[in-house]
Amino acid sequence: MKVILIGFGRTGTKSVSAALRGAGLNVLDMRAERRNRTQLVRLWANKDYDALRALAKKYEVVEDHPWPMIYKELDEWFPEARFIFMHRDADLWLKSILKHTEQRGPSENKLHVFGIDTPVGHEEHYKSVFNAHRAAVRQYFEGHPRYLEVDLSDEDAEGRIAGFLGMAGLTLPHRNKSQ
Repeated sequence: MKVILIGFGRTGTKSVSAALRGAGLNVLDMRAERRNRTQLVRLWANKDYDALRALAKKYEVVEDHPWPMIYKELDEWFPEARFIFMHRDADLWLKSILKHTEQRGPSENKLHVFGIDTPVGHEEHYKSVFNAHRAAVRQYFEGHPRYLEVDLSDEDAEGRIAGFLGMAGLTLPHRNKSQ
């Protein structure tokens, strides 16, 4: 099984990938390749799609940036893959990314993805990029049988993901949940 999580960070990607890891799937994350997220985003920014494809090929699940940025390529490379788009209310997402930035500071990842290294003072721009991504994903995957869109705050999110993947008993931990 190949599962590609194409929601932006701070939408529940860590919770879903943790659940899939708990179900026995091999998840590409920073620990898996001893690479940090910035190194992966640099591959995308430099259009090193061969390296990204080779990495994605080794794992059953990929999550977080840069994968949401290349969902079309991933669909072409992995025609059997299932795509899960976690979405979140844009204002709640912005609040979360602002808090994350407050804790960790501006980042090169944000610079590559949003064109500005911090959402602080650029809130509307960040929301615009977030909303444009959501609209583009929805348009591309409209009617696509291997696509699920889910908001993890919905009561039935866990069951919908489990049903979509044919995995009974999937349990979503609430990673990085705001208090």
